[in-house]
Amino acid sequence: IYTVTYEGADHTVTIPAGTAKAEDGVEYYGPAWLIATYGENGASNPSGTYIVQPGDTLTKIAAVINTTTNDLVIKNNIQNQDLIYAGQIIRY
Repeated sequence: IYTVTYEGADHTVTIPAGTAKAEDGVEYYGPAWLIATYGENGASNPSGTYIVQPGDTLTKIAAVINTTTNDLVIKNNIQNQDLIYAGQIIRY
């Protein structure tokens, strides 16, 4: 169980034993990634939201949350998959 601060708020994140591991191509495991991947306040988050970080690509986000770029494009009505912005909320 970890407490992370993201955008001025503290979140308690529970990481199930043995599931947090580095993935190829993922350079940064910050608070947004932890919350998007493992939920907050101890809840699992198998679907939810991801907040785009500087340097993110849709392909990188898809790999982090274990989905496809095409699925993210469809679910988020993204017109140009090469154009996402830091701070943008991606639903999965």
